[in-house]
Amino acid sequence: MYRQNKKSFTSVNREGITVSYKIEYTEKDEPIKDDYSNLKQFNPKDIEELIKYMFQARELDKHNINIGYTIEDPKGWLVEDFVNDTECFAGNTIERKQKERIDNIEETIQEQQKELDLYKSFIKKYNATKQFEDYKKEQNTFTYYFRLRPPSLGTHPRNGLIELNGDKINYNSREYWGYASYDRELTDSELYDYDLDK
Repeated sequence: MYRQNKKSFTSVNREGITVSYKIEYTEKDEPIKDDYSNLKQFNPKDIEELIKYMFQARELDKHNINIGYTIEDPKGWLVEDFVNDTECFAGNTIERKQKERIDNIEETIQEQQKELDLYKSFIKKYNATKQFEDYKKEQNTFTYYFRLRPPSLGTHPRNGLIELNGDKINYNSREYWGYASYDRELTDSELYDYDLDK
């Protein structure tokens, strides 16, 4: 049998022992105030409802969730009063957020795979494989131009050199003695020492 007092639903057994349950929580992720003014309370009628509402509170992203019960004897003496912080339990909210994150990543991967397949089809259809490979190579190379002399021994850094061209070339409205391409960016010191322009 259940009866509701001013504060909570209470179950009463044959011996007159009463058990009251409660759930407390805050709406925001914040410390509980000294006067408990930011603490909300709900009183389930039994242990099943207590468990149900505990998980619902977690699903609704409530914070500082505590569950508790009070046991009183027939004379109104307090037998036991217990409150437990539920943060130690695995949270459905955390699991749901992780699943949403994984679902989003999987969806992104699928979209990127579709885009990649489309690029491959386009390149194959228009026989643009060589142009695409050249374009990819350009994106990962750094080209520098010989300002004072054509390329020869000692006129340029050797580390990372991909291509060397000694033909005169016009670049940025200036004539150069050729260019060198690298798989790395040269330092300002190297540019100065070898009289190279970007």
